Amino acid sequence: MTDPDVFKSMSEWNDAGRVVKKGAKAYDSNFFTIEQTVPFNLFYISKRNGKFRRIFSLYREQKSQLRELIPHLEKVLLQHDVHKVNYAFIRNRNCVENAMQHIGYKYVVSMDLENFFESVNRDHVSKYLNEEIMDQCFISGAPQQGLPTSPIIANLAFLDCDKGILDALKKNNILSTYTRYADDLVVSFDNKRDIGKVIFILSNIANKAGFKINKKKTKIQNINNGRIIINGLAIDNKGLYPTRKTLKKIRAAEHRDMYRNNWRVLLGLKEWAKCNLPKNQPYKKNEKGLDYTTPKKKYIVAPKKKKEESDSEDDIPFLGKVNKTVILIDTDYLNQKIKENIEFYRDLYPDKELNTLNLYQLIYNFIVNARVESDERNIDVLFAYRLSDSLLYSTNPGNVWNFINAENLNIEEFNVTIRSFFADEDESCSKHFTIMFKMLHRSNSVDRVIMVADSEDLNNAFQFSPELLEKNLFLFRDDHDTNIDFSINFVNIAYMIAQSLGLDRGEW
Repeated sequence: MTDPDVFKSMSEWNDAGRVVKKGAKAYDSNFFTIEQTVPFNLFYISKRNGKFRRIFSLYREQKSQLRELIPHLEKVLLQHDVHKVNYAFIRNRNCVENAMQHIGYKYVVSMDLENFFESVNRDHVSKYLNEEIMDQCFISGAPQQGLPTSPIIANLAFLDCDKGILDALKKNNILSTYTRYADDLVVSFDNKRDIGKVIFILSNIANKAGFKINKKKTKIQNINNGRIIINGLAIDNKGLYPTRKTLKKIRAAEHRDMYRNNWRVLLGLKEWAKCNLPKNQPYKKNEKGLDYTTPKKKYIVAPKKKKEESDSEDDIPFLGKVNKTVILIDTDYLNQKIKENIEFYRDLYPDKELNTLNLYQLIYNFIVNARVESDERNIDVLFAYRLSDSLLYSTNPGNVWNFINAENLNIEEFNVTIRSFFADEDESCSKHFTIMFKMLHRSNSVDRVIMVADSEDLNNAFQFSPELLEKNLFLFRDDHDTNIDFSINFVNIAYMIAQSLGLDRGEW
């Protein structure tokens, strides 16, 4: 067992992490005092992912002074909280009411803010609080976890983002409900095509305000796959329930030795499983409990479109309306080829400074070399990718998320719409690409498909309907050995990348 005294001499978070990884299981407590300062102690709590959460613990006098500020801070928050989409750290609101707002929708996107409290700075709340209050509530430039005032200040800091998200959803005509539970952002909606738009809106607005999205915790849920989990609670089209995970924990706690103080855990879990709403809520009770059958949907931001307006013959399931010419890109494959070619040309020409690869120039090269005519100036560019691999190697711009719904983007003489579609959790990027290709190929509105992909994946795709292969197909790949029996126009992708890097034709 690691000697607990070893933590007293530590000043760095990572130092504690390295020690705890070796001996954390030997401790009954997960709290470690790392720094002793005035007027607070600094603790680190181990998290499930092996990392640590930093907690500031004030001495009694300082904590009492901050608590005196809470009534004033709550008054300021309620005064400026016009939209009332946040359900954490506010009286008469809780996670149960938060989850209930999303009953009745088909899809839910939930995203998590990384290091929420530590990302808040004075500029976020300067229009709400004076310098004297901020001096008391900020430590090391942020409202740190452990301070009684920090939750309220964090809510104040995100009010502008809440408004921005609601406005953006309305502007994009997305029928939705948006709520926030502290650092958990949740949007529910009915149209599958809006998934990419919602992810972009949340991430873009948060990033612009100085908050970072934790992509590993981004979830897309479909009610058709079973109950949706929001803040540890399960919902369906009828009601709200404790999760299976919670019920398993209750059963486990009931069968454990009471000597280990599990009775406290058991009582807490059972209370959590009741899914009680806050007091003074307008929901009526029946013999089975609360009536969840009618969702509130208070934050619907756009009217629902009529079916005849959105579901025309030219619409493609999942993709929507597309132009006659479509560029379909396997993002994983493009990333691989860019990386390989940059490394190759750096070794070949060590004294030459390569240009930063401009993605828009690369797209233009695809268009020109696929011999797209000027009368076909309206083009769709579709990126297929896995959510975990949304970044392109050494390109500007480099984040696929930033390309979503770039309407009327002019690349030279062409009008280009760039969209991205990520795969489900159980799909590979190539499988997702193949599904998108099949939908494009069956569409009567699409005449030309320009593909950036590995031919091995396409061989399987072409087997589904060889009699339908009547479209003008282009394939950008790194060699001519495609093993494809059908008529496809081949273009070497390495030449396109070299041209975008600023290399002369003779250097290719």
